Parts: sequence; C-alpha cells; structure tokens
Amino acid sequence: MRPYQELRERFPGVQCDPAVPLRPRCRAALRHLLFDDAGRLWVEAAVEAGFEWEVFDAQGRLLGSAKAPSRAPRIPPYVRNGYQYQVEVDDMGVEHVGVYHLAEQP
Repeated sequence: MRPYQELRERFPGVQCDPAVPLRPRCRAALRHLLFDDAGRLWVEAAVEAGFEWEVFDAQGRLLGSAKAPSRAPRIPPYVRNGYQYQVEVDDMGVEHVGVYHLAEQP
C-alpha cells in the first residue's frame, strides 16, 4: 500500500475507481493440524467445497481423506482411539459434540 499512498500524495487530484485497491479473496490452506494417540498426523486442509481431513502415518504416507464436517472453529478437534471429537453448532446455535470414526479400508 505504501507505493499507492505515495502516488496519491504526489497527485492529490487523481480519482480512482475503486478509491483503494481491492484485496483479493483468500483463505488459509490449512485450518488445523493435530497428532492422534497413534502418532498419525491429521491435517484439516482447505478444498474448493470447504475443508477435508487428510490423515498421514508416521512415515508421511497418506492413509486417507474425508470431507470435514462443519465445526465450531474456536474449539479444536480431538482424536483418540480412531475417533474424532469436535464441537458443532446446530441451526439453533446449540453446541454439541460430534463423534466420527476413522474406518480403515481393507
């Protein structure tokens, strides 16, 4: 913004549309990272349709991925014994704990 502000100071009569540069839409590539009790890394990654969980073993191999259910962003999820626990908010604003099981595929 500094070069833009300096240009505006040098040429005070210049009018721009829009008056200030627009900030491009963006979001973080990752929303959360955590390790479970088995040493697996859980990555809550941004995808086009929201977020998904990607699970990696200790050697960094992708074990699987799944669409991430909507959750309250201020409370981090927790994983233990293959179950993910997260706080969710229903349509009436009531918080509850959602529990999801990590099923390994044969």
